[in-house]
Amino acid sequence: MQRNIEIFSTAIIAICVMFGGRAILATLTQFSGIASFVLFCIACFQAVRLLRTLKQRDEVARLAASRDIAAFLAALFAIVAVLVRASWSIGTTIATVEFVLILEIMRIITAAKYQEQP
Repeated sequence: MQRNIEIFSTAIIAICVMFGGRAILATLTQFSGIASFVLFCIACFQAVRLLRTLKQRDEVARLAASRDIAAFLAALFAIVAVLVRASWSIGTTIATVEFVLILEIMRIITAAKYQEQP
């Protein structure tokens, strides 16, 4: 039950990002200094999370590592979108965040299947 709620919540977030991601990035560009600092901190957090994930040796670690790499890249693309305001970076950021959320759903399903096995 909890797994279904987690998958449903992640899907709702993906839908919100799909329709509201451009507006969020447009709002962040108004506060480019603070937003780029926060996004840089998020990128650093994702780098540390990736290093921790790479130390794990279980079946779900590959999906988690892929998710962490994509999240790191999404933060970098968001920094470019905020500072440079390049048109390509907005769509790339949204697409990368969507990919992160899909990988997270796949990780949840995979982790649940490996926990069910004896």
